[in-house]
Amino acid sequence: MNKTTASSFRLNPWVLFVIFLAANSLLSYAGLPLQAQLWVGLLGLVLPFGLAFTQARSADPIFKKSESFDQKCFDPPAALWILFFFLLILTRFYRFTTLPVWPLADEAQIGLLGIDQARHWHGNLLWCATRVEPMIFWVMGLYFKLFEPSFFSLRLLPALFSIAVPLAGYWAARQCFSKLTSFLFAWLMAFSFGELTLSRFLSTVMLVPLFQCLVLVFLGKLLSQAKPAWKTLIGLSLLAGIGFYTWTNWISVWLAIAAVLFFYFFLEKPKNAGGFALFTLVTLAVILPLIFARLEPGGMNHITQVGGFPSWRILFLYLRGIFWDGLSSFPYGSNWGGIFNPILDSLLLMGILYLLQTANRKWILFVSACAFFPLLLAALTWSVELYRILPLLTLFTFLAALGIRALMPGGSRLRSLGVIALCLFGSFGLDADNFIFHYSDFQNNPGAQKWRSLEHLHAFQIMEKLSEQTGPLYVFSEFLTDYDDRTLNIVDYPIDALQNPRLSQSHPQWAVLLDHIDYAPYLMKRFPGMKYEQLAKDNSLGLFLIPAAQIAPGDLKAWIEADRVYRQVDLNIKNKNPLFPWGKFTEQFAGLKSFDTGDRFLNSVFWEKTASFKVMAGNFIDAAKAYGKASQTGYPAAHLRYDAALAAKLVGKLN
Repeated sequence: MNKTTASSFRLNPWVLFVIFLAANSLLSYAGLPLQAQLWVGLLGLVLPFGLAFTQARSADPIFKKSESFDQKCFDPPAALWILFFFLLILTRFYRFTTLPVWPLADEAQIGLLGIDQARHWHGNLLWCATRVEPMIFWVMGLYFKLFEPSFFSLRLLPALFSIAVPLAGYWAARQCFSKLTSFLFAWLMAFSFGELTLSRFLSTVMLVPLFQCLVLVFLGKLLSQAKPAWKTLIGLSLLAGIGFYTWTNWISVWLAIAAVLFFYFFLEKPKNAGGFALFTLVTLAVILPLIFARLEPGGMNHITQVGGFPSWRILFLYLRGIFWDGLSSFPYGSNWGGIFNPILDSLLLMGILYLLQTANRKWILFVSACAFFPLLLAALTWSVELYRILPLLTLFTFLAALGIRALMPGGSRLRSLGVIALCLFGSFGLDADNFIFHYSDFQNNPGAQKWRSLEHLHAFQIMEKLSEQTGPLYVFSEFLTDYDDRTLNIVDYPIDALQNPRLSQSHPQWAVLLDHIDYAPYLMKRFPGMKYEQLAKDNSLGLFLIPAAQIAPGDLKAWIEADRVYRQVDLNIKNKNPLFPWGKFTEQFAGLKSFDTGDRFLNSVFWEKTASFKVMAGNFIDAAKAYGKASQTGYPAAHLRYDAALAAKLVGKLN
């Protein structure tokens, strides 16, 4: 086997890397105008890479070709492994509930549906209005049978999965590659910005990297066997099929694996070509129930966001989000540079050159297939959402690990360790800084994309302090007409006697109400001991603290029943079929009329909610009438009169 080292570069690898690094840094952090960005990209990336690529494919290549491009090298020192595990645990639990300080509305949606799943198991194969895959909701249902819902438990699950991902990544890489390359891959996976965000973010996509690595374990085993083992192939096929239940983008993973197996069976093992048919049939059998669910009315809602022809513009926006500017996808992307930092960007380019110069055709075909299908899926979509190409980040991270191997000098263990330390710690430092001081800092969040609610955070801080002094609370958070953000319902679960069965026999001293601040004068007159606060100057949300003793027993019973019914409606909204008419949701709480206790506040809430659904259904005539009834039979709050007038105005415009 020929010896290949970084010193074999005809172009000095470090000069090339520094040029890449300078260009990527300018594109990521300098905020250059478009024309300057184009010049930097051309002179700092396209021309140097093109020159190196040309030399790599010439008759006198930079690296001599060898049968295996992953040269045997020293094993990672024990000290690096110890540091790896120390940082892995530290990064997953450092400032666990303050980085970021509050969950996203999407996390609350998954959490609340998980709580409902734990109480009443549903076998739904498609969830939410976007009709996403069921795996995360099944996992959450089981998880909340073991752990009480809270902000801590909401963060714990993604942290545990995020610990498992780099370990599974190392296991997968070891099937075909050296211990050193596998370690570099695991480190870069563990401490990249993308994985740091996933470790604090309960999302429908968080299972994809783990399943991808587990599938690669079986694929690596199969490729490294002299004769294909059918047990390994069946295990690979089953996992590849189960992966379809994680998230929609799994199709790109499956297609990449199918392409690799096609090359493997028909080009390398033609006598075992039946293995490809077995893989296809087993995965088809596993996903058949999901296919039938997709064919039901509304089942293709999320899939229809894929267009008919690839768009180079959309593809470029995805690549820009990965490498230089993820702001448009925030909070699913970075607000300071791309998901990959400039060091990883540059290592990736070096890794591609290393692959082209040292690998045989088989590995080049395999890597190309793994890159092609996620990129194709990205190009077919109508908008940019970086998590759609999450599987591509795993491949790019591995290529960045090869980039470190390309920079390592041959024959010097000490100098090689210096290169490794420089790359690993430099990349980790940039991504840790990005996550802590940019991504998690509300002041640095783009104005139109502040998806974490400071108002609900402020409300919880007040509630938590009150609960520490007096015990559990009645938290009436379902009287709002805002169905998007229910983060408070998850975070306050441990102190909310209305949600938490453990507190059902308690007798709270205080009732907490979240609703429009315009109700304040009417509620203050009714409950003299009430305290209230407008949670933000630019927001109409009010927090009302009402002594429970001042609420008549019959009124309290009616409030609790109304909260229960509205809470169920909220769950139904979160898991609605997109074809279900908005106007029909009013039927789900029509029975509340039988709880008429003369409570004017509940009357206002009832008719305001009725009106809001009429608005969403486009029925402005009935909406105007309902807003009018909210003021007539309930409290004539200013916002109700305004909404009634606005609905009437819209009726006039339509006529």
